[in-house]
Amino acid sequence: MTGSRVSFRHSFLFLLVALLPLKPAAAQTCDAQANTAPGTRPSYAWQDHFTSLTRLGNHWMPNFGDGDSLTNPFWLDQGTAFPYGSAGFQETWYIPSTNLSNTAPLYRLYSSTNLDHMDWTAAVSGYTTELTHGYPWTSQVPGTLPISRYLKGSIFDHRTWLNSQVPTGYASDAILSTANGLPRYGYERYGNLLDQCTVINTGNSIGTKLQNTKLRVGFNPIWGNAISEITQLSTGKQVVSHSIGDMVQSVLWYGGPDAQHQLNPTQSGGADCWDYGATRRWAGSPVISQAVSGTNPKIFTTTVRPLNFCHDDFQGNDVWSPLAWKGLFRLTTTLGCKLSGTLYEDVIQIQHEAEKDSTATFTDNPINMNNTAWLIPNAFGDCRSSNVKFDIVDLTNGSIVSTYFPGCNAATVALSNPANKGLRISSADGTFALGFARIGTATQLDFVFTCNFGCGLDTQKIIINYHNFHTITSTAWEKETVNYAIGTPAEVLTRMQQIYSDTGGDCLN
Repeated sequence: MTGSRVSFRHSFLFLLVALLPLKPAAAQTCDAQANTAPGTRPSYAWQDHFTSLTRLGNHWMPNFGDGDSLTNPFWLDQGTAFPYGSAGFQETWYIPSTNLSNTAPLYRLYSSTNLDHMDWTAAVSGYTTELTHGYPWTSQVPGTLPISRYLKGSIFDHRTWLNSQVPTGYASDAILSTANGLPRYGYERYGNLLDQCTVINTGNSIGTKLQNTKLRVGFNPIWGNAISEITQLSTGKQVVSHSIGDMVQSVLWYGGPDAQHQLNPTQSGGADCWDYGATRRWAGSPVISQAVSGTNPKIFTTTVRPLNFCHDDFQGNDVWSPLAWKGLFRLTTTLGCKLSGTLYEDVIQIQHEAEKDSTATFTDNPINMNNTAWLIPNAFGDCRSSNVKFDIVDLTNGSIVSTYFPGCNAATVALSNPANKGLRISSADGTFALGFARIGTATQLDFVFTCNFGCGLDTQKIIINYHNFHTITSTAWEKETVNYAIGTPAEVLTRMQQIYSDTGGDCLN
């Protein structure tokens, strides 16, 4: 990845916070609330940009015979549990929903004799065919794994589950791979329930973490390895909102004037624009690859197939599942940064790259390319009393251009053409700050508080957005880079100037 880095001074650098309309209360609930049917769906040639997916999950029905595992496509009942008992919809696979080239059907079968549901590639004697789940790939595209079926002989229960995990008490029954002559590949999930708290707890427990003597950075693999934690170890202050669709992640926004045609591929997932309480629709993009390298600085590079959540409801598409963008995101997070040859462990560099597939036909460019950050005000002060300070910093000389004390849910502060401008957020007591160093040009810098108080549930976020437009191609990765500095306000200001002055730009030399 070193060779692909770009100079701070010449890179397009960003940082965003999603421009979705906000209903923070829904983002804080732990319950997977009921879905509601979408309204009128816009007509749009989304096929140029996206591949339609089906989400598969497992229902366990303990009171059906001796117990029966049932695979459901999410569109069938929108993840709700069957009335005769289920452990919930445990998401297992993303597969194409239509019969594209290099795909083939996967069916759900049922035996009334054995009270057994079974997934297979064709009809089987003694079983009736209930439905077609979708059309998994017949060769292994990057990031996919063979769909896998298991059998518990004592109760004769077939279960389609993860390739990377054998369910307790089961044995392998069929691995649908090229090697076995029955290839069916999909993007594997994590067997996770779709409510927010389960995803946060599971993802944070199994996710990669980078740590040095100053900071810890955590990634949630269920949500496409979006950053779910940035903690200053000496104070224990954690600044990232790890709610559904928030966190620090990569985002693309279509630059056209028609809001109905927003592309909105995201790394971690996003809000359901039709129903903000429908947490079960917010599931992150599949990870294609990931790797940790280096010692100090430490580097985590992850590639995802970004999904569309907010505007996945175009005509002709399964409204209950996301669309897969015909391209990839690559996110490189470097913990610790060498500035003019000196290592500083209180700096994080995040580089977002996007590249479309060679087969993608879309020409809607330029596209608004962002790294997204939703922050927790509690690390800086109390949003209720509006005592957090925002400084716009001129990185060329370290001077403070302007200072803001925005009120809760006050209008967004928007600065046009903030070339070589940084943003510093400081706590009221002057002991803690977070800085963003943006080198080069940017279309606009936005920041705002969002707060919602009531019913004993406080939701507070700081939303930051540097945004720029890029022409996305299939021949080169487009890059957006941002640098975070954490410390006292004085330390952060110094680091922001050092980042600007550094000539290497890759944090490694």
